[in-house]
Amino acid sequence: MSAQPRSARLSALLFLLLGVLAYSNTLRVPFILDDTFNIVENPAIRLTSFSGPDLWRTLTAEPMPTRPLAYLSFALNYLAHGYWLPGYHLVNLAIHIVTGFLLYLLFAKTLALAGATDDTDRFPNAAFWAALLWLLHPLQTNGVTYIVQRMTSMSALFYLTAMLCYLAGRTSAAPGRRLGWYAATGLAGLAALASKEIAATLPLTLFLYEWYFLQHLDRAWLKARLPLLAAVATAFALLALFFLGAHPLATIRATYAHRSFTLGERLLTEPRVIFLYLGLLGLPLPSRLTLEHDIAVSHALFTPPTTALAIIGLAALVVAAAGIRRRQPLLSFAIVWFLVNLVIESSAIGLELVFEHRLYLPTMFLFLAAVTSCHRWCTAPRLRLFLLVALATTLCLWTWQRNQVWTDPIRFWSDCVAKAPAKSRPRNELGLAYYDQDRLTEALPLFAEAARLDPSNADAFYNMANVLCRTGRYPEAAPAYVAALRLTPTDPDIHNNLGYVLEQLGQRRQAFRQYQLALELDPGHPEARRNLRRLLDH
Repeated sequence: MSAQPRSARLSALLFLLLGVLAYSNTLRVPFILDDTFNIVENPAIRLTSFSGPDLWRTLTAEPMPTRPLAYLSFALNYLAHGYWLPGYHLVNLAIHIVTGFLLYLLFAKTLALAGATDDTDRFPNAAFWAALLWLLHPLQTNGVTYIVQRMTSMSALFYLTAMLCYLAGRTSAAPGRRLGWYAATGLAGLAALASKEIAATLPLTLFLYEWYFLQHLDRAWLKARLPLLAAVATAFALLALFFLGAHPLATIRATYAHRSFTLGERLLTEPRVIFLYLGLLGLPLPSRLTLEHDIAVSHALFTPPTTALAIIGLAALVVAAAGIRRRQPLLSFAIVWFLVNLVIESSAIGLELVFEHRLYLPTMFLFLAAVTSCHRWCTAPRLRLFLLVALATTLCLWTWQRNQVWTDPIRFWSDCVAKAPAKSRPRNELGLAYYDQDRLTEALPLFAEAARLDPSNADAFYNMANVLCRTGRYPEAAPAYVAALRLTPTDPDIHNNLGYVLEQLGQRRQAFRQYQLALELDPGHPEARRNLRRLLDH
């Protein structure tokens, strides 16, 4: 089964219509969490012209110079319409729909290639349904509605483009065209990598895809290509060195400097996280989805006891993928694809433990395996169609419902607090949502609780101090600012605000010193300069 032009056009139209329907309520979703740091407060994306110097500044600027293409897309959004929210969301949605269509094309080619072992005549329209279910699944909302996670969806889009270009090259009879397709594969792969580092797995994925579906698991071919596999491993190692520097182990250890867990604890916890991901994939109720998952850290093999069970389960998945590779290559490859594409964000690097957007790329082939399994088990075409339509409708509805939560910051962060009650950040962010609406009496206890839950959360102390300062409770605000400064001593805003509070308390000399420190850290700080001038005039 391959995608014919007419069916491809119809599929594209349906993806467009249903994708727009599922995400129709997201155009006014505000900037959330990392959107602020990466977009709103990031001067590098404030592109004012399409000139070479401006583009180069955007491509090479912090905060993440390893993701220049994603930041360039934000800059082009800004150039076109500033911080107009619908523009950012429309681009995210367009990327998601195009990615879904490319996934359909890849699935169609895969089913055609797997025909010798999977009897594709039994899977009419399986590629369409698998890609559509992936497109409409509520788990994708974090990769689409969360503006900054365009990094993930862009990387996935170019990742699939690279795979399709590679397949076009492999099946092309003309040497010149074949070379051109391979060059396009490399360019698309670089674009994926320049969007997010998760694309570093692409060479290994292409090698495995070749073995599964083009070589049909030929052991002799694999044995003869061991040097190529070693080259792929070397390429992966070189990419790791590029991103982690000359001392990768030291760089990885440094990523844990501000984490509440160690490298060993993360490695023990992630198998449990992977099974949490699979549970969310299988039952994606909006009530189960959240930006902030609260999962207990595994401190040892049996602390909690599910740690050992998850490790055994993960090993069982690997063994199962190897054991069924000849009987059910699609399912085997889906498991391999899932695990390989989770390895960067779910292994040693000191990232946060859980995020749903990390499933955007890894889950793709699981949908194809599920739909082809449905075709095997349900041989009645009408019943199968009814089940697939019902499932697609349900997923679309759940996605729309989940997106509805994103539309209001107070509702969104209240939802996060309810689902992760022991985490500090959701309470701090909910407090900020109230603070932005001048609901200070509701914001203050949230900041206080956030600081209690995580005494290393400088933002919670700073925000609590700001509320106390605005309400004239200067004796209480001063120690809160001091606590924030203890955690972030180089923040000029905290020094300035502490200076103002000390000035109100009559401690003019100490206030003078805080204003000075603020200006030493930021000579152009307007408030500190104004406050210092006022203090000297009196």
